Amino acid sequence: MEIGFRDGNDNPEITRDGRLIEKKLHYFVDAGPEYKFIHSSDAGLRQYADELQK
Repeated sequence: MEIGFRDGNDNPEITRDGRLIEKKLHYFVDAGPEYKFIHSSDAGLRQYADELQK
């Protein structure tokens, strides 16, 4: 089952918008172009972490 918070509040809705099951992912975040969310399973995490350490 996929749950989404699509109305900008803490009101969960059952949805398939993120297509998490077919992509075999456990999360998806979209907060607009000004934000970037990185999870430990993301391919670019190590490079991003190294850049933050500089």
